[in-house]
Amino acid sequence: MKVLNLVFNRLGNNISILIDYPEHQIQIWDQVQFSIENKDVEIASVCADTDYMKIRIDIFSGEDAQQLKILFEKEKVVIPDLCVLQPEDEGFSGTVDKPQIFFKAGMDPELKDLIRGDRIFIPQQDFFKKIIKIFMS
Repeated sequence: MKVLNLVFNRLGNNISILIDYPEHQIQIWDQVQFSIENKDVEIASVCADTDYMKIRIDIFSGEDAQQLKILFEKEKVVIPDLCVLQPEDEGFSGTVDKPQIFFKAGMDPELKDLIRGDRIFIPQQDFFKKIIKIFMS
């Protein structure tokens, strides 16, 4: 994994990351701040090194606050305690151990197309929104 380009534009409210994996190049793009299901979400920090990239997302719902950390490693993406994703064409996919996540995604018209057999697919466009909607709502 190598980060070829990283644009974190808080004023323009967008983030763009070009990641080079041995067999895939993935261009992630999304907003820095957005709202989903009465939750305000903000990409709080991005830390990139030669072998990994860590992103911290803050999620606010009323007075409650949560953090989600996403670690982009050499050959995979790790969302601790939730799933491990492998790079594919135009996104990432992986297995999820919690059946309630598959049930919830299957019931949501926006997310049901992301289920592929026993795997879930996260597209490169609106990557962080999909992660939050699937795992944190």
